[in-house]
Amino acid sequence: MATCTRPDISFAMARLARFVSAPTSAHWAAGKAVLRYLQGIKDLAIKYGRSSELVGYHDADYAADVDTRRSTTSAVFLLNRGAVAWTSKLQKSVAMSTTEAEYVAAWMAAKEAIWLQRLLGELGNPQVAVKKHCHSQGAVAMMRNPLSSSRTKHIDVAHHFVREMVDAEKLTVVNVKTGDMTADVLTKALPMDGHHKFRVEMGLVAMTGNDSASPRVGVLAGVSTQDAAGGVEDKAPRGTGPQDGGASAVQDGGATAVQDGGVTAARDASGVAAGADGRAVTGGAPQAGIEEMNGANLAPCKGVKFGAQPQAADGIKAARGAAGKLENGCRR
Repeated sequence: MATCTRPDISFAMARLARFVSAPTSAHWAAGKAVLRYLQGIKDLAIKYGRSSELVGYHDADYAADVDTRRSTTSAVFLLNRGAVAWTSKLQKSVAMSTTEAEYVAAWMAAKEAIWLQRLLGELGNPQVAVKKHCHSQGAVAMMRNPLSSSRTKHIDVAHHFVREMVDAEKLTVVNVKTGDMTADVLTKALPMDGHHKFRVEMGLVAMTGNDSASPRVGVLAGVSTQDAAGGVEDKAPRGTGPQDGGASAVQDGGATAVQDGGVTAARDASGVAAGADGRAVTGGAPQAGIEEMNGANLAPCKGVKFGAQPQAADGIKAARGAAGKLENGCRR
């Protein structure tokens, strides 16, 4: 869920995943807290709106890991007002400053942005330049300025890939305030207001009963999309009717059964048919007694399984039809 449909729990799951091999009671309690959070808002889903350009947000939490002192990188990319890619992971090296940590985060986000740009181009939605948002003025200056200083000479050459992409105009960098950094929810635990704000900005909203993930096809085309809690029963697919014990209802000569006095013959799922006089007529397994159908006593043949009985018609037609199809209570 954290990598496919619920980016709001990516940070928590990334932290808990580091202690899978040797968890403690504290990690168990944190895991249960995540489950309670999901239970409380299990109807959230990413909702995409009208067409818009691909934009990215990336952030870094400097020296967040108290064991290795490595920083946490987070990034999220939005398309059509919904998150399409996100990440929350530790950096591979220890950053010497917050600016360096933000610069490394920009490098990691740049690789994802270029891949998404190429993918959208192959799908017929080319992106001229992906707009990336960063709230570190120092990191933005390093991406725009090709010169190096004594404070940046130690940065790995691979991290300057983002500077090359900015020079090639494949990426554009925009400075934003910390309060508008959507990726901040993927780097650290935020207060409730901030968490809710960035969750909405990533497109996570509560789905209503009218919302549907995808259209239903085939045998599910006639099934109601509302659940049982709404008081709506599932609709049967088109072309199917009531079944009696798994066998289709047998019609008399393929014609529609004539109703007796306006009384409609009913058959329930258990295979019991109601006759015109209101008495039960067996439609499933044979019974030991004598069945009465429209005044004609027919003794069933022992050991012979019956299929579906003919639907009850008026007294004369039903009696003649049954007499013609049954001999000593057994089917010909």
